[in-house]
Amino acid sequence: MEPVGAGSLQLAFEQLRERLKAEGLFDTDRKRPLPAFPRTVGVVTSPTGAVIRDFLNIVGRRHSGLNVLVFPAAMQGDSAAAEIVTALMS
Repeated sequence: MEPVGAGSLQLAFEQLRERLKAEGLFDTDRKRPLPAFPRTVGVVTSPTGAVIRDFLNIVGRRHSGLNVLVFPAAMQGDSAAAEIVTALMS
């Protein structure tokens, strides 16, 4: 059986949010202000694809001082999901 209304995914999300809220992770005193402009950006993508070339081209023109970290991963195929997870964890 599935819950009527919001659905099981919404219910799981709400339960997770309540658990994290009980741990105090949403308290305003824990929040830090975001910087006006980031100094470093990480990108998980294929290092040989057009996407990264376009991104670096635009960054070079608009924000030449930005440090870009490229974490290589396949974006298609059977190994893509595992490579993306590995890149996110590094």
